[in-house]
Amino acid sequence: MPPAIWPIAMSRLKLVKTLANGEQKPGYYNLTWNRQDAKGRSCACGVYFCTLTAENQRFCRKVILTE
Repeated sequence: MPPAIWPIAMSRLKLVKTLANGEQKPGYYNLTWNRQDAKGRSCACGVYFCTLTAENQRFCRKVILTE
């Protein structure tokens, strides 16, 4: 099975952080984002997009980050 990738991107589609990247067994998973980018800096309030890519499918969800 190809790896599952969970990147978080800002509305300008700049990569902010990858929450998971690697092969996963089928099932349900919970991922928590700590409001920090890949360098450990706090992210501003705004609209972000979380995308799951697995095999030949891609799912994208809008995340609204508030205080």
